[in-house]
Amino acid sequence: VIPVVAGFQGVSQDGNITTIGRGGSDTTAAILGEALKSDRIEIFTDVDGIMTADPRVFGKAKVIKEISYSEVFQMADSGAKVIHPRAVEIARRSHIPLIIKNTFSSSEGTNISNNYEKKDTRNNRLITGIAHRNNRVQFSINSENINDESFFTDLANSSVSIDIINIFPNQKVFTIDESCKSTVLDIINKYQLDYEVIENCSKITVIGEGMTGVPGVMARIISCLKKSNISILQTADSLSTIACLVKSNDLESAIEALHYEFSLEV
Repeated sequence: VIPVVAGFQGVSQDGNITTIGRGGSDTTAAILGEALKSDRIEIFTDVDGIMTADPRVFGKAKVIKEISYSEVFQMADSGAKVIHPRAVEIARRSHIPLIIKNTFSSSEGTNISNNYEKKDTRNNRLITGIAHRNNRVQFSINSENINDESFFTDLANSSVSIDIINIFPNQKVFTIDESCKSTVLDIINKYQLDYEVIENCSKITVIGEGMTGVPGVMARIISCLKKSNISILQTADSLSTIACLVKSNDLESAIEALHYEFSLEV
């Protein structure tokens, strides 16, 4: 018996049938896989698997054969659109491998699992992939008299999500989605703040659990982009990610340079 279940749908708290948002079919599959205690969950899409970069931006991007839950979650959260982060989260908590395959080819696809995290070969790969988000706007507020708590509370109450943020005694620098620009300007004018704004930016995120605890990764990124005459406007990092804000017209060159710097084409 092969049951066919409609994805992308759920039931509200009031018992009404509703949609469950973008990527809902992936999430449906993961929930069913967890409920049925499946051996694996296969997601069929129109690409051969999760790529080292967006192939529409960098045509030589390669399929990642194996990747950890954490890495693919970071890639999805940083702009890669192959699978929804919620689906990855569900598969991870239930320890079920996720397989991303192409409906129209015989490609082996990408295997997402905890088994990959345990392999010794993982340590030989410093960087796993590169993701990006466009339509970023950077604000630099030049004021030491600003009430940080009130200002950022106003941003939050206005549903402005801050992407990258750096706080200094006399300056606050943060990045937002372009759709929130007018809202931020209204709040800045409310507080009568001096500011600078840079539009048409993109955030590039380098992702890899192999970089955790390894010195010099940021230095390589800075050097690599500098050689390509690409200015870094802002950075942010975590244990397994390093994000750089660049001008959008530098996006393709930056991804290509980083791809070769960390040998992701091999």
